[in-house]
Amino acid sequence: MINQSNTQNTISLAGWLFADLLLGLSMIFLLSSPPLPPLSNTATSTPTSSVTFEPTRTATPTPIFHGDRNKGTPSPTPLPTDYAPVGLSKPQCYNLELAGSDPSDGSERNAIIQQLKNQLPNDPSIRAGLLLIWGHGKDIYDGRRIAMRVGDVIQQAFPLSFENTSRKSMGYDVGAYKHVQIEVYFFTDSEWKGGKPVRCEFND
Repeated sequence: MINQSNTQNTISLAGWLFADLLLGLSMIFLLSSPPLPPLSNTATSTPTSSVTFEPTRTATPTPIFHGDRNKGTPSPTPLPTDYAPVGLSKPQCYNLELAGSDPSDGSERNAIIQQLKNQLPNDPSIRAGLLLIWGHGKDIYDGRRIAMRVGDVIQQAFPLSFENTSRKSMGYDVGAYKHVQIEVYFFTDSEWKGGKPVRCEFND
């Protein structure tokens, strides 16, 4: 009986020693752990950059006075009253008969100049704005080529009045062969009155 009681006491004592050992280890662990940092209730504010706008200075233009500077009122500049809009005058038409002439030997060019030298101006103060040329040939293409040659001779022989003139060449396959009519529109500020125009065949 005595041996059984001693065995139970030994087991009980061992249990308490094991429990005390665990408790001691737990306390050592808790005490050896570093303390947690205290929580801060103060919010950290983020600095906000502020931009300051400065007004832009605008340069004030200095007025230019044509009148009395002391009065401070500019005098208006009068516009000229002797200018009028420049347009084209009514057409003047002139006929050429070039049958029998040949462009290859110069006879056609001579015939054109001979028939127009007393009809058209060669003066820088008298300028033509538009030149229409109607040529009659064996067909419309031949008629247009005749008209183009006439236009070339006019601008070469009368350059002061026709060098910068706009022109249009047209061909016909009816009528007398190498019959040519030129239709001239002079500027209104330099109208030509020295020729002897004929009736315009192609003008309504």
